Amino acid sequence: MLEDAGLLTRHQDMFRDNRTVYRIAEPLITFYHTVMRPVWSQLERPGAADRVWRTSRGRFASGIVGPRFEEICRAWTLHFADPDRLGGLPAEVGSGTVNDPATKSTHEVDVAAVGVAATCGRCSVSARRSGPR
Repeated sequence: MLEDAGLLTRHQDMFRDNRTVYRIAEPLITFYHTVMRPVWSQLERPGAADRVWRTSRGRFASGIVGPRFEEICRAWTLHFADPDRLGGLPAEVGSGTVNDPATKSTHEVDVAAVGVAATCGRCSVSARRSGPR
């Protein structure tokens, strides 16, 4: 029902057929659940917005900016990446999780492109400012 209403999107793991990830599609709902809801009682206090924002920046970067940047990277890879750098045109682009048996851990792959060749990559956003301050 939430998927039909466009509030959730389903993403199939590129490496595991039995793993599906659901993401909140509506940016305002994502912001509410990631930033506002965990500190709601603090937000109700007059004048606390600056203090709350300083402590919420990390959640905003990891829960909103990071995932959105990963989506942009996947779309760019599918529609704009140079086929010569990818080993051909990608037929499908997504994300997934791979196992590392050596360290008994898993690693998230932010961009996985499959087509003539397979390509994997990781996206990251820096909080550093560029240019003059």
